[in-house]
Amino acid sequence: MAFLSNYSENLIVLKGDPNYNVSITPAFFLPTWLYYQPQSVVYPANTEDLVNFVQIMTGENRSISPIGGAHSSFGYAFTGAAAAVSLRNMAKVGPIDEGKLELTVQAGASLGDVLNFLNGTGYMTAIGSCPTVGVSGWHLGGGYSMFSKKLGLGADNVKSMRVLLSNGTEVDASPASNQDLFWAMRGAGHQSFGWLTSLTIGLLPLETFVYTILETNCTRADIKSCAETFYAWQRFYYENSTVVESDLAMYYWDFEPLSDSQDWRITFTFGYLNDGLDAELYMQELLNPFVTYLQSIGTYYDAGFKIVPFDQYPDLGGSSMSSIGVVEPAYEAKVGLYLKRDMQISDWEVMVNVWMNKFPTYQSENPGIQPYALVSFESYAGVVTEKPFDYNGHFQRKDTLGDLMMDLFIYADPRPGVSQSVEDAWDSAIAFQESLYRDSSDSEPALFGEILYKYDDIFQAYVNYRFAPYGEGNATERWPALQTYYGGNLCRLCEVKKMYDPQMRFDFPQGIPADVPEGECTASSVLSSGSWSYRSNSILFSSSVPIVFVLLKAIWWS
Repeated sequence: MAFLSNYSENLIVLKGDPNYNVSITPAFFLPTWLYYQPQSVVYPANTEDLVNFVQIMTGENRSISPIGGAHSSFGYAFTGAAAAVSLRNMAKVGPIDEGKLELTVQAGASLGDVLNFLNGTGYMTAIGSCPTVGVSGWHLGGGYSMFSKKLGLGADNVKSMRVLLSNGTEVDASPASNQDLFWAMRGAGHQSFGWLTSLTIGLLPLETFVYTILETNCTRADIKSCAETFYAWQRFYYENSTVVESDLAMYYWDFEPLSDSQDWRITFTFGYLNDGLDAELYMQELLNPFVTYLQSIGTYYDAGFKIVPFDQYPDLGGSSMSSIGVVEPAYEAKVGLYLKRDMQISDWEVMVNVWMNKFPTYQSENPGIQPYALVSFESYAGVVTEKPFDYNGHFQRKDTLGDLMMDLFIYADPRPGVSQSVEDAWDSAIAFQESLYRDSSDSEPALFGEILYKYDDIFQAYVNYRFAPYGEGNATERWPALQTYYGGNLCRLCEVKKMYDPQMRFDFPQGIPADVPEGECTASSVLSSGSWSYRSNSILFSSSVPIVFVLLKAIWWS
């Protein structure tokens, strides 16, 4: 009965309570009409409480979902009909194992918690820079960062994890234990196989790194020159052997419209991941060929070279939304598509033309969409691409140039003189994004159809930027989305699901299914997805958990 007594009003927020709307709000600018509304939001005090709660709820086949940082772009952390379960009270970071160069982190921690903990320790790790993003979701979906070239994705740097299964048992997943689960969780672990309770990640001895941004402008009157700039960057970063083998790392580039102008700005963000005495000088020498090119084409700006301690990593960046035009309340529509590896100037022209010409026209026809758009690119190079596609659940590797992430912003409040409703503007923004990868109903080809990286003729998308229109619902309805996220790893992931959660107690609208649609994952398709052995020893669900949580039972079963 101790578990029951722990659940005070501070640990349960019920539908209708004053704090309910705040509790179900994602940390993402999602329209309020798309919010999921679970019957409650529960805040277990510790791992033991979490285990007990999951045993009870899954034992009664009640729908629950875990909340990490709540940054899911379509609010999937709140899909549990009975309860969304926040892990925020399980946010301990540490200790560091200096012998193994490893750090243990609880699942409720944020990236900012890890950054703050490592400040001054002399260590860094592969981690993103947005401090409010959850450690769990970021690592489980891949996890891109400035350190990806040197260390790989976040998922690649997970050394072991503790996972709560749907039968109520907590297990180790590592190269030595539950290897199939360990493989799947790293890259495809969102809510599908088990709930992460803690993970151990690798560390890099590094005190500081060097950072800079380079900027240039593009004009709508000269699309080809803009495309040539992107192509020059591509050849510099991916084909210059000195750069490829160095510690120079591309974090991202941004492509965004300038306020009250037809020009767009390209902001290139670089880090040099070395803290040697001459690190700044080496970075300047490495960048010199590209800097010389940018200076030769006209408008050029650099922010200088800064030696940065790890805790300042989240403060870095080029142009911000507020400095360009997104200053009013907004809803954000985000999609992330992978580009093919062998992009040519003509391919870059397609990308530039869509955003500098087609988007402004589309926006003028839909005034509920803000004129500001953010196009960012996350480069796949170095260690990320050296690993095979079936190294873990994250599929996209050496055959893609990287992830093109595209944000549109919709006025959240009705605008004076604008007849288009907020809902219609949102639908229009989603339709524009769909036109990038999907042929239209009147046979107009997808705008980016020829420049996207495809596997088995299916475009690929970054799972950490989930997009509901790819497909959600039952196994057949969600299958197109899963093919875009997991490519050639999908069939093996379904087999792992069948092993660890055959009854689908952990699920959400784009989760990995235990049973695949008819005609999918045939013997030939499974064999083509990698060399692996199938084990049929499914984890059995235990129904012997005593139901002691009388209060919650009365709430959910009524």
